[in-house]
Amino acid sequence: ESAAAGIDHAVAPLGTALTSAQLRLLKRFTDQVVAMFDGDEAGQKASRRAVALLIEAGLEGRIVPLPPHEDPDSFVHAHGVEALRHEISLARPMIGWFVQSLITQHGTTPHGLRQVLEEAKTTFALEHDPFRFGLYREELARQLNVDVRELRTMMRDPAGTETRRSQASDCPAMERQLLEVL
Repeated sequence: ESAAAGIDHAVAPLGTALTSAQLRLLKRFTDQVVAMFDGDEAGQKASRRAVALLIEAGLEGRIVPLPPHEDPDSFVHAHGVEALRHEISLARPMIGWFVQSLITQHGTTPHGLRQVLEEAKTTFALEHDPFRFGLYREELARQLNVDVRELRTMMRDPAGTETRRSQASDCPAMERQLLEVL
């Protein structure tokens, strides 16, 4: 429908879930993907799954959140192709959108934020590049309003770049001395 509406370079899974195989094929043509799913909870869930698949495929992604009760086809029919192009121009970087979506889903209670952390940790673990992983962790820390150093202790580094030496330097001097004595 997007191609019929004049949006070039559009593909759709057509009622099936987005798959790793589809993204591997897509990666032959681009490194950047804009994902747009239905605006309902199922579409939000599909968008969150898409973020995990995009990370795993090594693709950069942006997410276009549609209003509730809208899908790309109904949105074009109700608002026109220019409105759709406008929504696409407002697409959010996938990691920022993903974390905000988890916060919206789970809430800001301590229990809810712990669920956000656990889901983000699982999804970010799919990233093999330490630099991108670090950026994802920083975005999570920013949105959770916590020090990124706290998250470093809870989230693994994908390439193991945090050496034993740097971990030891995070240890207070008195505790390090005790460990050395032991």
